[in-house]
Amino acid sequence: MSPRGGPRTRAAQGAWHTAWRRAGGGAPKAGRKKVDAPYPSCEDAVRRGKASGYVIPLRHLSIKRRLIVKRHLIIAASAFCAALPAQPAHAAEIDRLPMLYSSQVMFQGGIPIVTIMLMEGRDSVSFSADARLKITLYGGQEKTVDSPPRKEWTARVKDSKPARVAWRPIVAEVPFNEKDLRAEAEKTWAGRGFAVKTFTVGSVFGIAGRVYDNRTYVVTVVSDKDEDRERSVMLSSDLFKKFGVRVSMYPEVLERPSGAIEFADGSGKAIGEAKDLAGVVAEGDDGILVRKIEHGVGYPWHGFEDRRYQGEILLVLDRAGRLAVVNSIAFPKLLKGLVPSEIFASAHHESLKAQAVAARSEILAKIGHRHPGNAYLLCAEQHCQVYSGRAREYPETNRAVEATEGEVLVTRGRIVGAVYSSHCGGHTENNDVAWEQQPDPALRGKPDLPEGGPSGADRKEITTEKKLHAWLSQKPDSWCARSSYGKADSLRWKTSLSAPEVDRLVNARYKIGRVKDVKVVGRGVSGRVTGVKIVGETGSAHVGREFPVRQLFGGLKSGMFALSIERGADGWPVRFAFRGGGWGHGVGMCQTGAIGMAEAGLDYRAILRHYYSGADIANVYGAPAREVR
Repeated sequence: MSPRGGPRTRAAQGAWHTAWRRAGGGAPKAGRKKVDAPYPSCEDAVRRGKASGYVIPLRHLSIKRRLIVKRHLIIAASAFCAALPAQPAHAAEIDRLPMLYSSQVMFQGGIPIVTIMLMEGRDSVSFSADARLKITLYGGQEKTVDSPPRKEWTARVKDSKPARVAWRPIVAEVPFNEKDLRAEAEKTWAGRGFAVKTFTVGSVFGIAGRVYDNRTYVVTVVSDKDEDRERSVMLSSDLFKKFGVRVSMYPEVLERPSGAIEFADGSGKAIGEAKDLAGVVAEGDDGILVRKIEHGVGYPWHGFEDRRYQGEILLVLDRAGRLAVVNSIAFPKLLKGLVPSEIFASAHHESLKAQAVAARSEILAKIGHRHPGNAYLLCAEQHCQVYSGRAREYPETNRAVEATEGEVLVTRGRIVGAVYSSHCGGHTENNDVAWEQQPDPALRGKPDLPEGGPSGADRKEITTEKKLHAWLSQKPDSWCARSSYGKADSLRWKTSLSAPEVDRLVNARYKIGRVKDVKVVGRGVSGRVTGVKIVGETGSAHVGREFPVRQLFGGLKSGMFALSIERGADGWPVRFAFRGGGWGHGVGMCQTGAIGMAEAGLDYRAILRHYYSGADIANVYGAPAREVR
């Protein structure tokens, strides 16, 4: 390892440069003394300013400026370094499994490396490569196996033990710097008679001289039945019914999964076992071919496909004690397999560039938030962002990734969680309507209309049933409607379910008997639902948040829908009819609208400014951190 190459040292570099710039010191200049060895601790390196590779003399500064520099260094050292795991002196000494379970971002040559789960729940996984492979079996007596090209290998789980997980209902999510709000939330729920437990999610990391902190507190309520997920789901419904809180779950891992992973060649001959973790790396850039990757889980296009991935393939145990396949990969390579999986590669180049910046921002903003308690940071499905590996790469999307290398959306010193959806239906939505989050100024819902376009009814919030019915009867002149990729059945759609179908879908999750009624309890600015109350023959259930409502009714295209119920002579429902608009949650960038804007001659910066209010574009790696005009 290079003396200045460890993650803690690079973290200190970021903290030092941030403090130096805040004090007005500018960039390190040529001629300042170079440092060849790291300091023994992250805190020491930050405070001395030497982890950056330079000794910055303070004696030429004014007394006031010295005090400012020292103050920022102390803040950077305490706030930044405390969040980092201990870094051993040599890379070979790193215990990889705890690092995988942490929310720590690793770097290589200044480029972030992330872990993304390709599939899980497997009893065995087969793979090969056209080049030589190196298989490392971790745990106990570490063993490395060198494989010739095109040799087939299979990994199998042996004698595994699943994780113990407590499912904690999240009742409040509070920004990390709002300690008073956290204390207030804890006090409120304790006063309601609940045992309270608070967790920190997210990560803090330094890139190109800047420190980014996306951590938040999640306040949860605790019961003695939390290891029973069904009971926790029912408790969530009760909390929504009683307190109006739209609850999601935090998985507290009480005990990690454990077991052996056996490796055998194509003839079935076993060559060794790993304990909990194994890594596979191929020579060259062609990558590793993993057989029967499961994709589209929970969607009509669900299937299996052989896919090729660059970087390292990690085999770990999932919560159920079965095999999970994880790709550890550098950002540029990840994005080249992700962007064409999320948007049409044949779309206008400026929309592809907007997609690349949004995807890059979303990954960095959500590090540590999406899969807490798992041995990876992200997944390759719609839950995070769709990633299909090297086979899905296209020259057009590769050029878009390269043209925007290192660029992300930032606001108020933080990276924007730049979510996006396929089709907004003519109006985007607030982030706190779709998810239990604090309102984000960059993610405010608004009509997806050209500047100077229609005003009046088209630009009003659609928060009532009457307004929604009127809105859905229109076909607005929105960017998504103008796009050559826009489809009429995405802008406006209809579907219906019979009463028996609704009874089956609802009672699969909530045992409330025959469904009598469904009532929308609230709507966001675009008319998307904030929750529904379902009245059954033997009870009722409250379902909060847009996506769970869509799932409950068999996968509706969006939460922007009006519901009408056809009833029989006895007053019981016969059919539930949904009339809606859009496809997806509607928060952030409308991908179809972005294509429409690009086709109208707007560049990617204008597209991103339209969908992410008040956000700027900054280059945070690949070039010195700077604002992109």
